[in-house]
Amino acid sequence: MLSSRFKIGMYAGAVGAVFGLASYRFYRHNDPAALPSKEQVLVGTLVQGLSTAHYQPERIDDAFSKRVFDLYLKRIDYRKKLLTQPDVNQLRQYETKIDDETKASTHEFLDLSTKLINERTKQMQALTHELLAQPFTFDTDETFQTDFEKSTFPASAADQREQWRKLLKFETLTRVAEMMD
Repeated sequence: MLSSRFKIGMYAGAVGAVFGLASYRFYRHNDPAALPSKEQVLVGTLVQGLSTAHYQPERIDDAFSKRVFDLYLKRIDYRKKLLTQPDVNQLRQYETKIDDETKASTHEFLDLSTKLINERTKQMQALTHELLAQPFTFDTDETFQTDFEKSTFPASAADQREQWRKLLKFETLTRVAEMMD
């Protein structure tokens, strides 16, 4: 009778061998320049794993790309205050190409979105310091959309600045109200 440690070791060894042999197919020994990058191997392995081992595999097509694009945009800027509409338009060119990039193991969309988010984050941090350096005035009537599903991306840098100012003012009022309770 085999011990449970031996069985676990055999199982782990078999799984390791399967993964080793499966990943071996990504390497071409003839041309060193044709070797895939780490990212390409990783994306290829993930896509293959999801399409074969997932309990409900997704078809990776343009409809999938659109769903991924919409979800990604919601996750990286759910308040619609960081990116501007021109930024979103720039990203939108990849809306139906995410599936193609996934299959080709490229990541232009991810690179562009990361670049834009990093740029806007730095800009908004500087703007936040600038806006908070001066006190807010509360003697004018202003409106602010608190339902971010209904809000839109700022059309320009000036519109973004104004929306950011209103957001900071709203958050300041909210904190003051919480302190009074």
